[in-house]
Amino acid sequence: MSYQPERIQCRLEECAAGTLLFYKESTDSTNNEAKKAEKEGAPSGSLFLTENQVQGKGRLGRTWISRPEDCLTFSLLVRPTLPPEKFTLLPLITGLAVAEAIEEVSGLTARIKWPNDVVLGTKKVCGILVEATGDPLAAVIGCGINTGKGSPSPELADKAVFLSEEAGREISREEVLFAVLKRLRAHYALLEKERSFAPFKALYEEKLINCGKEVEVISPEGSFRAFALGTDDAGNLLVRKSDGTVQPVASGEVSVRGIYGYV
Repeated sequence: MSYQPERIQCRLEECAAGTLLFYKESTDSTNNEAKKAEKEGAPSGSLFLTENQVQGKGRLGRTWISRPEDCLTFSLLVRPTLPPEKFTLLPLITGLAVAEAIEEVSGLTARIKWPNDVVLGTKKVCGILVEATGDPLAAVIGCGINTGKGSPSPELADKAVFLSEEAGREISREEVLFAVLKRLRAHYALLEKERSFAPFKALYEEKLINCGKEVEVISPEGSFRAFALGTDDAGNLLVRKSDGTVQPVASGEVSVRGIYGYV
């Protein structure tokens, strides 16, 4: 079912007074729309939603393909009071919010592949891209969630999954959207207050599918295998290398994947 922007705006006003909805039936990227609006003074909490995103992107320059009516694609503009070095925590709390929301709406078990890919089983159902923009710095939180009952394209069949397909019933994109926004607003408020990953660490690690597994850490400088132990209070992944040393891995330009598959 196509979106009904007027109804979504009404629901936004009911649950978060003053929140603005920016809707386009088709756009290159909701993150790009949010960055443009930020320059024009759009308020914190502005939501950017589209039916058809044609040039979406993910972490490390990867593409994100959004199919009309099969995907929930949106961006949220926030203007944090956090110091810039704490912006790296936004992707992690967003991944946690999405995983919790998917469980709430669908009843399925959602996990997180560090730092912020949300997975069902061993396949990705949501990608998240957080970008800093503006001066003073604002943040654009972009989410793409495979909500439909379709099937991934052949090249993604071993990596991607669709929420309604897994649930065996139609999952409303609108319900997923508002469940994510509810969780994300609560986590964001706590992060603004505590300015630390510590309040989220235990909840996040419960959902961290890499934890306790051998992983491959891939960076521009090379790659190595290690054992994932969990996270530290900065949200870095702690890994134990073959020589026994424990090393924190920051997300930045680094990717972590399982030895025997995507997770």
